[in-house]
Amino acid sequence: MRPHDEVPLSGDGLSLEDQAAQLIDILDEGLSQGLLTGVGNGASAPKRTDAFRHMLEEALTLIAGGDIGEACDQLYAALIHADGEPQPGDFIAVAERASLASEIVDLRSHLGCGN
Repeated sequence: MRPHDEVPLSGDGLSLEDQAAQLIDILDEGLSQGLLTGVGNGASAPKRTDAFRHMLEEALTLIAGGDIGEACDQLYAALIHADGEPQPGDFIAVAERASLASEIVDLRSHLGCGN
C-alpha cells in the first residue's frame, strides 16, 4: 500500500492549494474583463496589480510548501490592499474588489489564520 498525504478540503470541496490558485484566476479574469483595475496614475497601476498578483502567488507557494503561518501573513498583506480602506492604499479597485477580498477572507478562515 502506497503512503499518501491527506489534503484538507474546504470551500466547495477544493484543496487549500486549489483555493489559492482560484484567487489568482479570479484576479486574472477580473483584470482581463475590466472588472478589476490597478489603482494609481500612469505606470503605477499595472505595477500595483503585478505586486498584488505576486502576493497571491507567494501565498500559493507557501501553502503548497506547508508554511501555513507565512501563507496567512501573505494573504493578510494582500487583503489589506484590496479591502477598500484608505490605509494602506488598495492596489486594485472597481466592482469585483470586494468579492476578491471576500474570497481571501474565506481562504484565510479555511487555513485557520488569526486576525
